[in-house]
Amino acid sequence: MKLNSNSLSAMVFTPSIVKAILPLTIIFAAANSFKYIGSFFYLVPLFYLYIIAAIWTDKNDRDTFIRVYLLFLPFGVWAVLTSLWSPYQMISLTRGIYFLLMSAAAAAIAMLAKKLFGNIFKAVIPLNIIIVLSSLASLLLGFP
Repeated sequence: MKLNSNSLSAMVFTPSIVKAILPLTIIFAAANSFKYIGSFFYLVPLFYLYIIAAIWTDKNDRDTFIRVYLLFLPFGVWAVLTSLWSPYQMISLTRGIYFLLMSAAAAAIAMLAKKLFGNIFKAVIPLNIIIVLSSLASLLLGFP
């Protein structure tokens, strides 16, 4: 079987994989709040890159994504530029770059959730159940 870029992107960015990655991204982003699962937070940038690549594969979504992302871009560029005169330049630079990545992923997540789930609340309800259950377990078992 000969693989080209279209067939490869069709295999990597199937709706079922994207549907699984979207909630995991939000859960892992919230994982930093919990002591025992906080290390999952470091997977979030990889998921962000996957989600941005998933939205980039469809030309119609790509054009809409670029227009939406242009709303976030000025502040992200400003955050990166402030690292030039910051006393903590590397910290400011990494936070600015992370903001650019995070805002791009947030725009892509919103677009993909609407496209795949129809209603974003269908994706958010399972996440809220997991957060409530983990908070309840934290309360009952006494861990932060």
